[in-house]
Amino acid sequence: AMLAVVRGVRLGHALAGHSASCLCARGVRLGRALTGHSTSRAMAGLPRAVLSLGLSVLSASAFYESTAERAQCDGAAHHELEPLLGVWLQIKPACESLCPFIEGLGMPGARYVCGIVDAVQVTLRISLADGDMCEIVDKTIFGRNSTRVQLGGGEVEAATRGGRKRYMLSGWRSEQNGVGIKCRLFQRGDGWETLMERRVMPDGRLEESNTLRRPGLPDVVVRRYFSKVGPLTEDSF
Repeated sequence: AMLAVVRGVRLGHALAGHSASCLCARGVRLGRALTGHSTSRAMAGLPRAVLSLGLSVLSASAFYESTAERAQCDGAAHHELEPLLGVWLQIKPACESLCPFIEGLGMPGARYVCGIVDAVQVTLRISLADGDMCEIVDKTIFGRNSTRVQLGGGEVEAATRGGRKRYMLSGWRSEQNGVGIKCRLFQRGDGWETLMERRVMPDGRLEESNTLRRPGLPDVVVRRYFSKVGPLTEDSF
């Protein structure tokens, strides 16, 4: 009976210090660590209290491993995206016009609207909290707009500021240690979506790529560029 408990402790240690990708393969070996030969043979004749204690040891080990691994993964994610975090100011001479993007969306008075949008200076604040919860705040003379999205999570339904239009929001981490946000415009029908990807280029500038996808039409891509003007602090607008 005591041997089963000791093996239960070893089972917890076998889990510790390894990533989640190892756990599935180790699960088979963990069962063998508890049994020695076969499950039915190990369980036969063991008092219920001993079995309960062994399972408690295993559960506690798995809990602490899961907590430690989650903290380690959160720290790694924050570290990889560190160059992206902070406050960024738009480099207007380097930016492409948003007119094709706005016109592609079919907004009323698009030519007038996009002229105003192109003329306005934009400041971004990019932060990461609670694991992969990313918040991007864009600030202009007209106010602030905040977007919060779980990177790598599923789609969530969201609404425009006025609440009249709804869309499905999702986010991901790009291959170049950047972040991407997708808005699936389901109210317009299948195939309508916008993609916004931001990454730090080798020269230190932030590249923002805005893509509009529509069924049966070519993609519209507009790129804008930003320079970092400050670190991420509690006082960052």
